Amino acid sequence: MVNGDTADRARSYRKAPERRAQILASAIAVFAERGVGASLRAIGEAIGVSHAALRYYFAHRDELLVEVYRAHEATVREATAHEPSAPEEVSAVAMMERSAERNASIPGLVELYATLTTDALQAEQHPETREFVHARFRRVRADLAERVRAGQASGAVAADIDP
Repeated sequence: MVNGDTADRARSYRKAPERRAQILASAIAVFAERGVGASLRAIGEAIGVSHAALRYYFAHRDELLVEVYRAHEATVREATAHEPSAPEEVSAVAMMERSAERNASIPGLVELYATLTTDALQAEQHPETREFVHARFRRVRADLAERVRAGQASGAVAADIDP
């Protein structure tokens, strides 16, 4: 390998995380507007990326869908970081209402989430998706239980309800 080739490849590798982030941002925008494409090829066409480039960054459709949803969740966390979020500040019901209001503006990402949860039911075909959905449900249930406990401590929720 010629030294120039090595330097070009190193520069390319350094740009990989940036390019992956660009692809994710484009995919989030397309999914929010149009919903989930059927294949990596269709998704690539929708976001203006070749199938080969998409496969370079995401080995399969499940990986892309999960990473798009994770990136979307991170964006929501950043956008809502200034809002009260601690269990003692926001009830479980108020948290779900806020989430529903946000979701109303991004029906395509709601479709993506529905696709992920449906795919997760097919464990042998979608193990990565299944683990993502299971972990997310565990996290959401734990957060809701903590919010119920906080409500019980403040007297806003009956003490005899199982969090």
